[in-house]
Amino acid sequence: ETIYSAMGFQFATACLRDVQNSRYVARVSFGEQYEERQKRFVFPSSAEKTIFHMAMSNNADLMISDAMVPKIQNLLPQWHKNLLPDTRSFIVLPLIVQQKPLGFFYADRIVTANEGVPPDETALIKTLKGQLVAAMIRR
Repeated sequence: ETIYSAMGFQFATACLRDVQNSRYVARVSFGEQYEERQKRFVFPSSAEKTIFHMAMSNNADLMISDAMVPKIQNLLPQWHKNLLPDTRSFIVLPLIVQQKPLGFFYADRIVTANEGVPPDETALIKTLKGQLVAAMIRR
């Protein structure tokens, strides 16, 4: 909610890995049409060549400033293109604990972010992510 409300995202969600069904599922969402989008923000956890799987396997925070760039379009899965067709920029923040992928944060905007993510936003995002990962480790 903090990431969504403080940074002007259109849609934001926290996805967790559903080990029993080998998939990632949106669990908490905010923003436009959040209920419908949360229901449909589900995809297999099996290794595929998508931007989400690449972020998870490399434990890399991704901040995509222009989702319309052909290279990014080639890495976006069809379900994302169908569900969020107006996404122009987004972030994917993997949640990895002890080298095990637990899930990720996702948030998007309907405008490109040619300026990238400002340092103050990046710091806030990384702080929030760090707090969540620390809480998960304690459990």
